[in-house]
Amino acid sequence: MVDRSVPQKGISHFRGMRFLILLAALIMVVSACTGAESEGTTTTGGDTSATTSGGSGGGGDDTPTTEGSSDSDEPETLVIGMGFATRSLWANSSTTQQEINISAQITEKLIEFGPEGQFEPRLAESWEQIDDTTLELKLRQGVTFTNGEPFNAESAAFSIDVMLNSFAYGTFTSAVAGAEVVDDHTLHIKTATPTGLHMPALAVGSFQYPMAYFAEIGEEEFGKAPIGTGPYVLEEWVVGEEVRLTANPDYWWGAPDIENVIFRAIPEEASRLAALETGEIGLLLDLPLDAASRIEDNSDLQVIGRPGNRLYGLTMSTLSDSPLVQPEVRQALKYAIDIQEIIDGPLQGRAVALKDQRMTSAYFGFDSGRDVIEYDPDKARQMLADAGYPDGFSITFKYTSGRYTKDAEVGQVVAAQLAEVGIDATQEVLEPGTFLDQLNALELNDLFFSGTLPPPDAHFVYFQNECEWRYAYYCRDDVDALIEAGTQTVDTDERIEIYNQIRAIFDEDPPQVNMYVTEDLYGATTALSGFVPWGSQFTDVRAFTLDG
Repeated sequence: MVDRSVPQKGISHFRGMRFLILLAALIMVVSACTGAESEGTTTTGGDTSATTSGGSGGGGDDTPTTEGSSDSDEPETLVIGMGFATRSLWANSSTTQQEINISAQITEKLIEFGPEGQFEPRLAESWEQIDDTTLELKLRQGVTFTNGEPFNAESAAFSIDVMLNSFAYGTFTSAVAGAEVVDDHTLHIKTATPTGLHMPALAVGSFQYPMAYFAEIGEEEFGKAPIGTGPYVLEEWVVGEEVRLTANPDYWWGAPDIENVIFRAIPEEASRLAALETGEIGLLLDLPLDAASRIEDNSDLQVIGRPGNRLYGLTMSTLSDSPLVQPEVRQALKYAIDIQEIIDGPLQGRAVALKDQRMTSAYFGFDSGRDVIEYDPDKARQMLADAGYPDGFSITFKYTSGRYTKDAEVGQVVAAQLAEVGIDATQEVLEPGTFLDQLNALELNDLFFSGTLPPPDAHFVYFQNECEWRYAYYCRDDVDALIEAGTQTVDTDERIEIYNQIRAIFDEDPPQVNMYVTEDLYGATTALSGFVPWGSQFTDVRAFTLDG
């Protein structure tokens, strides 16, 4: 094993303030689909040119299909199967975790959310709040980007500016006003007001870029040929099929034990499962619930799981002309849904009910004194009658098929439970793309089922109910004022009290029926060790080893 305690040495200093001027002319706000290309295009790391692949991109004789080799001279290779083909390797182009799982192997942050949502140092070794609006970061010394550029406070300030100008991260990082260079390895993060949200902002989006290279080629080209300080470097990207990475031998934490890592997109669930069972892949992200027992029975494979942080529930729209505009009706729906039946049925026991709040204990601001809402259809019927609907009513209920774990099956159970209390739900089952289109257009009325995976802080949960939030189906000025107040204090007790006030409002005027979090499941070869599932669903490959 490599000694992880000693950073790699080296590097000359580089000053490039002129690139800050150049960046202003180059950076354009882009959507999360930055970097999409036609299938069959191959990009090689460090080279911005593109060539056309003559093969299928991963099916040739030179493609490793097993995790290791009995020949000790052969480099170890781990193939990771996923259902989603990445669109860009520029980390700040997307908050989609499947894409971050790849780009973050190359490009590291200053601070990271750890497996349980705790702040962990990466390229910032330590931090201290030195006044109400200034966070001082001490940066790791002796680190270079893989193209030879130094990592220092100047490149870090540049990268913070990239983060703040990225379309995908603007909402999550708005607490940060900017960054100031103090010396080569000291950076000040500035906020407009006192706030406790600058640390989560850095943990979400502070990816670090080589200043000269990024300024020269811009966001789109960087998304095709990224350079970072991370444990892996890009070897080849066969767009729509797979991304091949090779170990960075000079990585500051120590070179990874697995030399080659391939992230392979396999859209069909059955094909992904078959690839795991035949040894084509060594790690499967998002193992289907139905397959867990089957994999557990295979002596060559293992199932790795943990309670996830994706928060599932029913959003009750106040935008449409339906009885759901009445708070009393929305309260009734909380008692009409038998969450445990859903957990024991479609979810096969691999989920945990939420305690009447849209977060788990992994989130800052979680109230441990709250309980799961008990299923009580009689109470729900009485509440509906008191609200003026003794005979129930009809609504439109939308949910996806194939976007979330057992989403179609869960939707069917929810519709049946609503019928038990007199609510006739006309079901519309949507393809994931159609669902996203309607979500963006605020057309998921009257009721819809979905899951969200915000950063583990109550602010990022509750701002999804702000009037101006692009996906908000709920609006109250007093809630907006409290959310804003929560951004303007560094006192954690004050923030918790603010979020308790929001929860009290939601008790009377609920925007959602909070349901459950599922267990995140992964399937892997038994040769794989060092895999720790993170609450964020990030796959930290640098600590992996393969035995045999």
